[in-house]
Amino acid sequence: MNFFIKTLDILFPKKCTGCQTVGSFLCPECIQSARPDGLFYEDCGIALDYRAPAVRSAIHLLKYKGRGSVALDLAKGAHFRFKDFLSEISERSGHADTIIIPIPLHSKRQKERGYNQSELIAKELVKILGVKNLQLQKDILKKIKATQTQVSTKNKTERTKNMKDCFEVNLKNTKNIQNIKNKNIVILDDIVTTGSTLNEAKKVLAKAGLKNIFLYALAH
Repeated sequence: MNFFIKTLDILFPKKCTGCQTVGSFLCPECIQSARPDGLFYEDCGIALDYRAPAVRSAIHLLKYKGRGSVALDLAKGAHFRFKDFLSEISERSGHADTIIIPIPLHSKRQKERGYNQSELIAKELVKILGVKNLQLQKDILKKIKATQTQVSTKNKTERTKNMKDCFEVNLKNTKNIQNIKNKNIVILDDIVTTGSTLNEAKKVLAKAGLKNIFLYALAH
């Protein structure tokens, strides 16, 4: 997968998806113009405005065109606001130890795509921030139902129904779950629209005994 991504980057050099500046998929100017006013959309932390053409095009490349390296540039664009989000949830919970759990893909979808875009974004955020009290746990949650893409559903009711009972806790990681029970849990997805996906994941993790659960999406 890494070889494939690197090959694409050589054959098709990085250009900003907003202004076509060479060097990255999102230039600083386009990132700045895509930052929303607040840190949250309802109860979900957000970094970028999905309505911005540059953000929408970059996420499209990441999800549907095999350009896994877009995750790094998206994480670079998001990390300052994500750091502020971590400070906010630390104040709410009273401690800073935080685990990021990316929304998983169904095994069939991940095989088709070659990677989980939310996991790639989470990995890059952890690397960029480089703090000991922030860790990625990618095997806590798994997707057991091959759902329709959320974009193909018409409204919040359909989206909620589509995601119902699609996640479960990975029983092989029972010990890990016990070890992170008292830490901040951040469920991370690439996009939030109605919150159906993130809230379904939160419900499953809460049922498993996790307490301080927060939601984060790269874009809304």
